Amino acid sequence: MGYKAYLEERNPKIELYSVLVKEGLRSAVAEDNGSLNETQKVFVKAAIRSVDQISEASPQPSVDQAQLQVQAIIRQLKTDLGAVGPAVRSWARSSNTYSHRS
Repeated sequence: MGYKAYLEERNPKIELYSVLVKEGLRSAVAEDNGSLNETQKVFVKAAIRSVDQISEASPQPSVDQAQLQVQAIIRQLKTDLGAVGPAVRSWARSSNTYSHRS
């Protein structure tokens, strides 16, 4: 019984961290395609910090709550970067509508 209780307590934490890494951190990092200006890089870093703060919350959110929070963070990041989705991003790059600041 002790091992079963251990697994039941541990699994939600693993699921939570999996959501944060796979859906949060990977998605945020993927937005930096190497052509972001400094302001856009700040947005990516802020999104990463926001995802990290979810893991530090006490009490920690459920997996479903964390997933909703991560989705909102990534959605806001895409908005901040000036893109709604891949089709818009492709069009924007080909049209040179991104402003590149050094």
